[in-house]
Amino acid sequence: MSMKSVLMISPYFVPRRRVGALRTFKFAIHLKDYGYNPVILTIKDDQRLASEAEKKLLSELDVIELSSPVDRTVQKKNRTDKEENSGRLTGNIADWIDRHTPSDTWIYFYLFHYFKVMRYAVSSKPDIVWATGDPWSSLVLGSLVARKLSVPFVCDFRDPWTRSGISLRDRSSFSRYWDKKLEENVLRLASKVVFTSGTAEKDYLENFNSLEGKTCVIYNAANDQIHSKREDSDDPVNSFKSGDLNITFFGTFRRLSPIEPAADILTKLRDQSPESFSKVKIHSFGEPDAEQLSYIRLQEVEEQFIFHQKVKPEQGARVLQQSDVLLLSTHPERGNIVPAKLWDYLITDVPILSIVPNPEVEEIIKEFQAGEHARPGELANAAGIISEWASKKTVEGAKSLRREPLSDAQKKKIGSRRKAEELAGIFDQITEHD
Repeated sequence: MSMKSVLMISPYFVPRRRVGALRTFKFAIHLKDYGYNPVILTIKDDQRLASEAEKKLLSELDVIELSSPVDRTVQKKNRTDKEENSGRLTGNIADWIDRHTPSDTWIYFYLFHYFKVMRYAVSSKPDIVWATGDPWSSLVLGSLVARKLSVPFVCDFRDPWTRSGISLRDRSSFSRYWDKKLEENVLRLASKVVFTSGTAEKDYLENFNSLEGKTCVIYNAANDQIHSKREDSDDPVNSFKSGDLNITFFGTFRRLSPIEPAADILTKLRDQSPESFSKVKIHSFGEPDAEQLSYIRLQEVEEQFIFHQKVKPEQGARVLQQSDVLLLSTHPERGNIVPAKLWDYLITDVPILSIVPNPEVEEIIKEFQAGEHARPGELANAAGIISEWASKKTVEGAKSLRREPLSDAQKKKIGSRRKAEELAGIFDQITEHD
């Protein structure tokens, strides 16, 4: 079987630590096994936070990096007062530009590099162009490149674009109008549109006639065990106290994953069982914004939250495995989302407490018998579950909370190799039809 080429336009890619980066990476490291050589076009990340295992895998991939003079997805640490004041001014200007720019402001970056992108695209001789968003400008670029090269285009919607329950950014009426126009055009030109949840696929099929017969779902994948096991002095689990019920939210509380639902559960738990409330500690990674911190102070539950530095890639699995409970949460209005961290939670034997609004998540947790799901408006029920777990740990010990681990077949089903195989299957269908 001759190897075919796929140009993967992924603005975020490992070593960048974002969900979008990891989704593309997990596809790319396995696609050669299914007959496709991936060429990844991405925006350079100067932080270079890849683990040693990831660096080895990256060395085996063809990655084209475009350098950007400005990257607002990376926060600069230890800034001076002068830099802070300057940052606020430039930030306000950038926010205004962002609000009035269709798709997102990365589109200016892509326009600047357009001829360079096309040279790379032509030289890679792709049989397929695949692009993932957000940022949505990558989908616009992907559709344009595919059309110029007269090859099929596969569009990967990690999140809903205009159909999201909550806007990722503040938008003007001008940008909202053109967002819809651009999205319609991208979907019309795509040979296949991939979603990360069945609810998002269903919603888009109901609202875009051009999608009939050309959609599918490929869930995000669980992390493969590619990292060497090691213990570091700065390992967050060193601060997990055995007498506490250690609940881990493996992420940062922010606007799209607000702290409010977790804080509201704690206030209900305090009313139901002050003793259980005193034992609960919710661990997260990365400093929340001022709005999140203000809310937990207002609810007087600040002492129950512990905010750690973001962990190294090789520490992630150990943090999850040493937790007592894994918390799955997102914004209450993001009803089409299956959070990517669910899949990493599933491969542990730690019970999951889900408080996300998507009923699809409830079905997944039931399928794998992986924990409990509380629907919106059922936070008192979630508080009761936590109280039961806290009491059980006190009486029977931490091991009593563990659930049955997934079978090897179940792990393969949600692993990155299977997801790459599913994507390659789509490529096969398109190229054979083409």
